Amino acid sequence: MPGGHRDILIAGAGATGLTAALELVRRGHRPRIIDSDEGPVPMVESRALGINARTLTLLSPSRVSDVVLQDACRIDRFRRRIPGTLVASLESARLGRHAVRDRLFDCAT
Repeated sequence: MPGGHRDILIAGAGATGLTAALELVRRGHRPRIIDSDEGPVPMVESRALGINARTLTLLSPSRVSDVVLQDACRIDRFRRRIPGTLVASLESARLGRHAVRDRLFDCAT
């Protein structure tokens, strides 16, 4: 390895570990990723089903965001339900850049 480069071990192949590895590779490092799981997590168990705008901004120098956006499905509305009852609804288009935390959800009465 070129001078100044060290071996880098990343524990965990989740979103953070993979992003760290991507950025290290972009900077000329060769990280090694280890994870306790034997393979990809089934989609029904995944905690990374969505990507927010800030994450896309951080991934844009690596051009990963371009690939993600090719196959992405934009979510414009979130709804939280308890069987038979709408508890909360959130429309992303209505969120301003400086949205007040208490006004993010229009709670059903």
